[in-house]
Amino acid sequence: MVDTPQRKYETPRESLAHQIDTTRDYINWIKTKVLKFGIVYSDLTPGTKLTKEQLLKKWDEAVEELITLLSDTKIGERKVRVHRSKEPVLAVVDMLWGSDFHEILHQG
Repeated sequence: MVDTPQRKYETPRESLAHQIDTTRDYINWIKTKVLKFGIVYSDLTPGTKLTKEQLLKKWDEAVEELITLLSDTKIGERKVRVHRSKEPVLAVVDMLWGSDFHEILHQG
């Protein structure tokens, strides 16, 4: 949850929207082979008023797409380009394991 001087906590819907956003980032990283933060998804921008059902549908879609990508038999060979590197250097699986701590923060 958020803990900054300007804002102390996210609502459950804001937290779920953030998890969807982050899962989409993982998907984008795998597809593009570039680790990039700050991607804006217009349907999840702050202030977007999605219902619980809409958010859960988007969550299911994102998770299903991520699972499909990770089910590729060659996923272990795929690499992602990180900041300041010209070539992909970080294994996709390692990148996702590193992101595990971020998910624990939200999901426990």
